[in-house]
Amino acid sequence: MKKVMFLFFLFSITAFPCKMLVNPGKPFIISNNKVYYTEAGNAKMELSGADSADFQTISYSVESCEYRDYGKDSRNVYFKNTKVEGADAGSFIMLEQGYYKDKRYLYFYGKKLRDSDSRKEIKFIKDNKDTDCIPWGDGGCVINNGNKYKDGKKYFKGA
Repeated sequence: MKKVMFLFFLFSITAFPCKMLVNPGKPFIISNNKVYYTEAGNAKMELSGADSADFQTISYSVESCEYRDYGKDSRNVYFKNTKVEGADAGSFIMLEQGYYKDKRYLYFYGKKLRDSDSRKEIKFIKDNKDTDCIPWGDGGCVINNGNKYKDGKKYFKGA
């Protein structure tokens, strides 16, 4: 079964370019001095309090299929249409496998990872020795501050 799923995955990424696997359009729209988030096929949702003058989409890369619906202005970070509480906009950057960091913490899908510390080593698991982790796309594993996180949740302590 694992071989069948792996072959399907390989077929998917070779048959369909990254542009078809992710929405390459801009998730954030600025109109009439307001910032809106749009999901594919859905209506615009206004980002309350977002500054349209300096708002920017943080990540999108066709080459790596990295596209995470994050944006920021000079004060706040947003995931989709929700403000990421406590995130530092000035230092917020994309890492890989859906993970982000600011000067203090790691984040996954708009949520701060409990007990993370971005000032300490951040190690991504890149091989299949750990069969619980997928080393590509979202769902990978990261080790930070003595904790292992899988899909953004603390998986075990003492890594």
